[in-house]
Amino acid sequence: MIGGGPASSSGGKGGGAKPESLDAAYPVNAYMELTLSPGGEVVRGVVYCTDEVSKSIVLRKSLAHTTLASEVRVINASCVLSRKRIEADTSGGGGKEGAVAEAA
Repeated sequence: MIGGGPASSSGGKGGGAKPESLDAAYPVNAYMELTLSPGGEVVRGVVYCTDEVSKSIVLRKSLAHTTLASEVRVINASCVLSRKRIEADTSGGGGKEGAVAEAA
């Protein structure tokens, strides 16, 4: 096998750190801001679901002019440069952008 597999450099024991699962990194119903490559495009939305097999994240964003439809975006996890979980402001002051939790 050219290039070796994940166990080739550690003698077959998988010695590296286990990568974080998508459902832990992108919790369902969390409002998140993702910076994507290439170009550094920033997208925001609620995580609708994730898929470990295809390494996909589905974001849902409500449209401003109607509550009956949403914009749905499927993003490959390998394209995410950075992510921020945006916590809801429970003090009554100002929408979903109250506190920001950084994650890389």
